[in-house]
Amino acid sequence: MDRIGELSHLVGMFDLNNHPFYTAWSNGTLPLEKLQRYAADYAELIGTIPEGWNQANEPEYSEEERFHHSLWNRFVESLQARNESPLTQTKTLVNIARNLFSGHPECLGALYAFESQQPRTARAKLDGLATHYRHLGDDSSWKYFDVHADNTSEVEFLAEKLHQLDEADYARSRTACTMMSAAMWHALDGYWYTS
Repeated sequence: MDRIGELSHLVGMFDLNNHPFYTAWSNGTLPLEKLQRYAADYAELIGTIPEGWNQANEPEYSEEERFHHSLWNRFVESLQARNESPLTQTKTLVNIARNLFSGHPECLGALYAFESQQPRTARAKLDGLATHYRHLGDDSSWKYFDVHADNTSEVEFLAEKLHQLDEADYARSRTACTMMSAAMWHALDGYWYTS
């Protein structure tokens, strides 16, 4: 198995579309208060993604992610979600992301974990919003998901960078990818299981 096959397998062990939270979103059974909590909390993670791209020495991607963060905030506003103190699982995820984004090989692995799931999760969330939650917003408030649905350019770029690493740095990237994938899954546990 090549490197990207290996990383994709690791990410697949934490396929967010299989989490009960996203499944309920896709089925239209996710309670509004859980969706609001997720939107407000997850903005914390979305705000860290430019840091990862900075560490990867890709300022253009970093700037693009700052714009994407503003699109996410538009989603938060459309849900009238309140910014409460983030759940423990969210704080853990954000801390893990920031730690991983402080080293070059680690940031590549962590970004791969995040970006490789984005196209499929964005598509599923966008479809769920359009089908079941149309009363909560419109196309402009869901632009974040529209921009990311089916967009694989970041994943392809990261795959190229990961192939260029030596074995020791790739091992660090692989560990970071696993840590980030697990942390994103456990953050969803917080939104799903917390009343």
